Formats: sequence, structure tokens, C-alpha cells
Amino acid sequence: MKKAGLTLPDQSHRKHFWQVILFLSLMLLMLSLRLVPFAIIIFLVGLGVIGNSLWQDYARQGDGLDDKELPRRPPPVLSGKMTTDEAWNVLGLEPGASSDEIDAAYRRLMGQIHPDKGGTDYLAAKINEARDLLKKEPD
Repeated sequence: MKKAGLTLPDQSHRKHFWQVILFLSLMLLMLSLRLVPFAIIIFLVGLGVIGNSLWQDYARQGDGLDDKELPRRPPPVLSGKMTTDEAWNVLGLEPGASSDEIDAAYRRLMGQIHPDKGGTDYLAAKINEARDLLKKEPD
């Protein structure tokens, strides 16, 4: 809404405007009383409060969703059985690798993508499934 060439601020801008006015008036009061250290403290606190408030408003504008409304991805559904060729590919081994090579590849991959280390449950399940399938397979 425009009035006499001025744009009226929305609610969040009004809040920031009054925060600035409050801290500036407190700072001027401290300076007029020659309490410079208190004026500096009020200035720094004001910067922190206003900066934090601006940052929170900016972060909320991202996609228009509140934290509670963020879409959650459903857990992946493991469909179908893994083939032997897929198992070799998952572990990064050539067909016919020894049991020790399978265990070493399993440990190396799980060390990289374990869910406790930032990996996903889906990848960990696929690696477990590949190892189990290849361990059962007769040599």
C-alpha cells in the first residue's frame, strides 16, 4: 500500500523498525549521560538482537513452509530380490572374489556410508543384502 509516495512496511519490518528505534534511543541516552561503555554495550546487544531477528525472518522466507510442514521422504521400500550380478556391483567386486575380499569390501563401504556416519539406511541395507547373498552363494 502506498501513501504520499511512501511504502508502508509490513508487520515484520515494523518490528525491526521499532527495535532499531529502541536501541538507538537507549544509545543516545547513554551517550548524553556520558556513559560511553554502556552505549557501546547497548549498541552491540542491539546489533545482535536485530541481526538475529532479521536472520530468522530471512530463513522463514525460504520456501514458505514452517519447520513442521517440511515434506518428509518416506523410507525406501526394498522391492524384489537382488541378483548376484547386482550384489557384485554393489560391493564393487568382480565375480568370483574370495570370502575375505567380500568382507573387506563390505567393511570399507560400511565405514563410508553407515547411517551413523551420515549415510542412509537404504544404502546400508543394500550393502548388507549384497554381502549376505554373496556369502550364501556356493563358490
